[in-house]
Amino acid sequence: MPNILNRHFEVSYPNQVWVGDITEIKMLQGKLYLAAYVDLYSRRVVGFATAPHMRSELTELALQRALWSRKPSKGLMVHTDQA
Repeated sequence: MPNILNRHFEVSYPNQVWVGDITEIKMLQGKLYLAAYVDLYSRRVVGFATAPHMRSELTELALQRALWSRKPSKGLMVHTDQA
């Protein structure tokens, strides 16, 4: 799949491009994973989710929350560094 964003992180309006990532947080009880999506225009988190696993449901829930809260129009690009 081609990298359409190609590290071009300057955008002109909200909800044009969201970027997503997952991070591991070490806790006393074990590992916790955080999936988050950020709007490149405002640099604010638009959706996130946490779980003790890194299955696809984690990123799907974070994206669903972002879509529900922001209700972007057609044309939104969602980018992660995963294929």
